[in-house]
Amino acid sequence: MRRKLIFVLLIGLLAGLMLWTGREVSGGKATPVVKGYEAWSKDTLSALSALPVRNGDRIKPFSTYAKVLMLEYHGDNRISFQNEKGEEFKVGSQAFLLDALLRPSFSKEIPIFQVENSEILSALGKEVSAGAGYYSYNEIEPYRKKLFELATGYEEQKKNEEELDVSQTQTLALARIIRNYEVLLSYFNFARAGIVLPVQPGSGKNAKPQMVSSSAFMSMAGEIQKVIAETQSKEEEMPRHLIPVLEQVLNHANDAKYGPILLNPGEHKPKWKTVGDGIMAVFQGIDVNPASTISGVHQLEELYKAYRNENEKFTGKMKEVVLHFQNQLSTQEQKDLKSEVTYNKAKWFFYARFFCFVPAIILITLSWLAPMSRFGKVMGWGTGLFSFIGLALTITGITHRSMIMHRPPVGNLYDTIIFIAAGCVLIALITELISKRKLALGLAPYVGFFLLTLAHLYEQEEGVDNLEPLIAVLRSNYWLTVHVLTITLGYAAGLVAWLFGCIYVLVRLLGLDKEDPSLRKLIARMTYGSICFTLLLSLIGTVLGGIWANDSWGRFWGWDPKEN
Repeated sequence: MRRKLIFVLLIGLLAGLMLWTGREVSGGKATPVVKGYEAWSKDTLSALSALPVRNGDRIKPFSTYAKVLMLEYHGDNRISFQNEKGEEFKVGSQAFLLDALLRPSFSKEIPIFQVENSEILSALGKEVSAGAGYYSYNEIEPYRKKLFELATGYEEQKKNEEELDVSQTQTLALARIIRNYEVLLSYFNFARAGIVLPVQPGSGKNAKPQMVSSSAFMSMAGEIQKVIAETQSKEEEMPRHLIPVLEQVLNHANDAKYGPILLNPGEHKPKWKTVGDGIMAVFQGIDVNPASTISGVHQLEELYKAYRNENEKFTGKMKEVVLHFQNQLSTQEQKDLKSEVTYNKAKWFFYARFFCFVPAIILITLSWLAPMSRFGKVMGWGTGLFSFIGLALTITGITHRSMIMHRPPVGNLYDTIIFIAAGCVLIALITELISKRKLALGLAPYVGFFLLTLAHLYEQEEGVDNLEPLIAVLRSNYWLTVHVLTITLGYAAGLVAWLFGCIYVLVRLLGLDKEDPSLRKLIARMTYGSICFTLLLSLIGTVLGGIWANDSWGRFWGWDPKEN
């Protein structure tokens, strides 16, 4: 009966964990209709994933840039919908961003924006049901003016140090996201419209306006600057035919001023630029490498042209464009970029969770039906094998992240959670090798699955790039290794000690130690050993932190609240 009760408890715990992650597995709630939608080919998205983008303080692949952006907008990395034929699509982050850049008409129909509080849209005058929901740009656009008016008022309140409630804060966030999204929609206007050259005086009655690409017109920037300089030196008016042309240039520059920072200055190494900033820099004569900028703009125009012509070679052109921008990176930057693309595709932690820890949880649960039988032993060996493979995948993912970031594995909260997950599983497996009673073995996959899922949900909630460089005060690989890793392993050991304590309480409550008095003593020793390990690592880690402070600040830790 006790074994059956344990089996039921483990099944209940497994079911709870599965329900907890059910939202991710289900792949979204809404299935709206987007007429005429066609999916991008896998080859196109695979090629696009390696396009270098400057964002934050580092160069990252398009796949990472798109993932973070979609998490910010949607709170998830995919969205489901249908076309009018009933075909279902599960659009990922890269496809979402490519739609926004090249196919705005489709993108506006997709319910990409997550609105967690229905009061936000109610305040705008839109009738909505209570609770969270997903809305397309076209659904929100009629209320855009009101949204920005409210956001402007809330910004003033913030400047006046007035506290905003949750609804007002989320309204500000929605307005910011909508504004950033509109930037994406207009980013490729320079390629869509080009530059229309008006008919010059004396060209004849049958003369028609000519259209040239933005990049072709940028190559004339030097001549145009001379004309403008001459008219200014003579204090004459600018030629009238130039005014509408320069207005077009300014409009294209403004449309692409924000958004993806794609133009790499190459060997000259000034700031990277958006297309809009590149256009303005060339026409103002301040670009130190105008040829590189014009070439980059031309490549993007050719990419858009291949898409507009429904060219079967679109994927090939995508590869050419990506290769063009990659070749402007240094050798180390190219290695880091390719490594991060591989990391994004590998999904180390996803496979560790669902293909290792979940099977291990099922096996250890089944083993409790007959723990001493051959069946129970086989299930135990299977649990150990899957848990070990899950640990290996987790450590591989942590190591891969460290290679990309060029620093030790723990630098932010996401790093901390996955490192503690690996530490807990490792400590539990080592304890099982010593005790051989399946208690620590059963703990390993549960804690591994729970913590990796927690890290994933944290990443979705925050919607930030967890591979960003560290702040200046933390940029010390030596101290990050000796202090942070030591103290974080102490956290892992402390968590394992707490879990052993929970098992002890459960054993006493269910009376599982009545037939085997040694069981209680075994769990007590396991708990005690984990606590000693925790104390040792935490003590050493804390002392090392004080020494780091002395090395960095010139003094040891004091007694101010932050340091405590």
